[in-house]
Amino acid sequence: MAATFSVDDIPKPKTDQRLYRWLRLGNGLRAVVVQDEEAVFAAACAEVGVGYFDDPEDLPGLAHFVEHAVHLGTGRYPDERGYKQFLASRGGKSNATTGKIETRFHFEVQNEHLKEALDRLSRFFIDPLFLPEALDREVLNVDSEYSKRSNSDAVKLLNLQRSVGPAPLNRFGTGSVTTLRDKPKELGINVPEVLKQWHKQGCLGDNLTLAVISPHSLDDVEQWVLESFSLVPPRTGEWAPSPFETNVTDAKAWGLRYYEVAPLRELRTLDLVWFIPYGVHTENRCKPWRWVGHHVGHEGDGSAASHLKRKGLIQSLVAGIGEEVRRGAGFMLWHCKMQLTEKGLDHVQEIVATVYESIEILRRLPPAACQTTYTELQEIEQIRFDYKSREQPVNYALALALNVRHYEASDLLTGPALLQEYAAAASTPNAVAARLFARVVTDVLLPTAYSAEIVSTHWSLTVVATGMHIQFFGFNETLVRLVPIVMAKLTNLSRHEIEDRFTVMHGRLVQQLKNAQYMDPHLQAAVSTAYLLTEPSHHSNQLLEACDGVTPEDVVQFWEAFSRDMYAEGLAHGNLTTEETLELWTDVEGMLGATGLDAHEKWPVQRIMGLPFGNGDSLSTDAATISLEDAAETSRDVARGRQPHCVKYVPDNVNPDNANSAIHVLMQVGTDEARVLSLVDLFRAIAQKSCFHQLRTVECLGYVVHLEMSLMAHVVAVGVRIQSPKATPRKLHERLDAWLVSFRRQLEDMSNCDLDKYKASLKDRYLDPPKTPAQAAANFWRHIVTRRYEFDRRIQAVAALETATKRDLLSMYDTYIAPNSPSGRRLCTQVWGHDADAQAAGEDASSTAAPSAVQEAPIAVVIRSGEETVHKALWEPFPGGSIVPHATVPSSLCSTLPVTE
Repeated sequence: MAATFSVDDIPKPKTDQRLYRWLRLGNGLRAVVVQDEEAVFAAACAEVGVGYFDDPEDLPGLAHFVEHAVHLGTGRYPDERGYKQFLASRGGKSNATTGKIETRFHFEVQNEHLKEALDRLSRFFIDPLFLPEALDREVLNVDSEYSKRSNSDAVKLLNLQRSVGPAPLNRFGTGSVTTLRDKPKELGINVPEVLKQWHKQGCLGDNLTLAVISPHSLDDVEQWVLESFSLVPPRTGEWAPSPFETNVTDAKAWGLRYYEVAPLRELRTLDLVWFIPYGVHTENRCKPWRWVGHHVGHEGDGSAASHLKRKGLIQSLVAGIGEEVRRGAGFMLWHCKMQLTEKGLDHVQEIVATVYESIEILRRLPPAACQTTYTELQEIEQIRFDYKSREQPVNYALALALNVRHYEASDLLTGPALLQEYAAAASTPNAVAARLFARVVTDVLLPTAYSAEIVSTHWSLTVVATGMHIQFFGFNETLVRLVPIVMAKLTNLSRHEIEDRFTVMHGRLVQQLKNAQYMDPHLQAAVSTAYLLTEPSHHSNQLLEACDGVTPEDVVQFWEAFSRDMYAEGLAHGNLTTEETLELWTDVEGMLGATGLDAHEKWPVQRIMGLPFGNGDSLSTDAATISLEDAAETSRDVARGRQPHCVKYVPDNVNPDNANSAIHVLMQVGTDEARVLSLVDLFRAIAQKSCFHQLRTVECLGYVVHLEMSLMAHVVAVGVRIQSPKATPRKLHERLDAWLVSFRRQLEDMSNCDLDKYKASLKDRYLDPPKTPAQAAANFWRHIVTRRYEFDRRIQAVAALETATKRDLLSMYDTYIAPNSPSGRRLCTQVWGHDADAQAAGEDASSTAAPSAVQEAPIAVVIRSGEETVHKALWEPFPGGSIVPHATVPSSLCSTLPVTE
């Protein structure tokens, strides 16, 4: 018997003499075994990836009850007291804890008894008895635990969080006699049966991690782990913990409130709490929260803490993560906690203002200063890691069981400890500096580029959200000569060249950004939608405002910071040989000092924000992965507890002289798996002409009526743009919803013959080969820049399209498109023309009292210009929709379609 995968070469501190082995068993269980020859006691911790966030709505505290119940005897060891008595009689002890998304069981025991202790622990997840009479007694112990702590200051604060915090932070995790016995009995719930089913579904191999520390050899402990834990059942695909989403409305309200709590003890504490969605897997190498906490919590001269102490207002200040959830998009509660003096109690507003001033100073730090302080913190953390003190085995086992869940072997110890990369999200001034740099380089190389253009060879340098794109195309003999010339200038642009051309390039950029204000309103709406939902992103208005403060020195500092830690990836397509390409790429990497993805999986992350569901709640099944066959049924199920709604975004009209109004309605469907993307494209093909005919030809709303498939990063949606000189955005939205309701009947009445014609037309388009080398290269590059690396997407598209049915279309419509669907993620971006207010008054005056046939989705959230950043911080990234380094993209998301031309 052997593990299916194991790694011994695990980076560790310089002073750590322990031996490590990372294991993955055949049932999916991940484990780390540690040989510590100095350990007096052996220790182990098993962690199950379910917690009280996974409790059924009608059984609060169930996860905690299961934690207690598994101790009450197992098939192999039926004595209720056997586990604890075995450990106690052998010098050991044990405990267990239930958290938000995990439950931990840990013990320590004399070294010679480790094998049997591991076997006894493993039976918790294999054959617990759950005898009814034992459960009846144990629920009283759960209730006693709740009662014992119910009047403490800590529980007071926890209850406050539950009463005002966003879902699922408002869950009651401890449980009591009321929630686990009396109330379920009234509702006719068989608690033992629900408990058994919950355990069966959650305590599975791939949801379990294990850490074992002892002086025994790695081979011996590995064998014991395999003998005992290989029997834990593997997952069969029946159930998985849900990736929780937060309620945007409640989160915003909670984040802007101030509460005073009367303590039992003599306490004077001010705790500022920020609710912050984040992606632990994509941001954990950078750990931006550690950098912010270092500065905000600094207590040296010139710091907020030092200033407030000198004024006699606080005794101490600590800043950092308080609680975090590493599932789905993930989120944290980030605290700035201060112990106040008696004087400080009367100056709370002043203290809060000082903290915010210190945060604002961080916002204004130039990029070079940010990176300098980050590098210093990196070095400090590296020293702490290399010379860290030895932990007690049981405490170390607790930490390692968590690490195994979130890190591969190479990052098992370094991942949670080190700041591994500097990944500065470009500030708006930095984004302006990047664009000016690209323009200066292009202008400097203009004479050389012109000579190349004469022989039909071209190049371009473009700033994108996550870096820069450099493109060359033309005859290969000229191209291989042009590439090193451009790269040499790119890496050796002088300060004089920047200063000499800065004024002209700055003027051109300002001119371009000002001209962007004159784009048509329907394009303004689409651009604003992308700005609101994409992170990082910069609106042209922001860039224009930032232009005034950018200097040549900022451009120099930008390039110095950008080129200091650069990662590159490239594509060559055409009649260059493999040898020529590799030689050219080696030269490019050498001149840039860049590293490829094989060595560093450090690409910047681009996130697409997930719009909230009806009332901001989440589905029990993630909308990004929901089965399309079951979508309509799921929509009906969730409708019982949730009402439809639409988020409305009203950005400022950058061209108020334009009389036209416009809307851009976006309905997010899911991630761009082949099945989903082909179905959305099929819906687009069928609906496009009907939408145009009704809203433009029949109702004459305006010249622009355009229904399209939208793809932002990996999130596919249906988008509709309408522009009108006579109707307000409110009216346009109303008429669009009326058409959508009527269109469902058209889908129902469509014959299979007509459906097959649409499918055949799309199939021909998918299989239509690129007509030019530039088109082919663009198609390849699209799969690279989105980190999918699937170059057979056209074939996948055809295969997915062939299985699409009318039932699939109707299910997708009912769940994600219908205006009254409680499962939809819908945004309406509205640009109001200068006559819109008068038009609105006219619409109100001419409206009749006749009831509308359309059930309009109420506007639950209204976002106006200047509020975008707040809502981006409150929303979570769309599950699976972000562009992340390719090594972390789950295999289930690697079935995608090409973006249709």
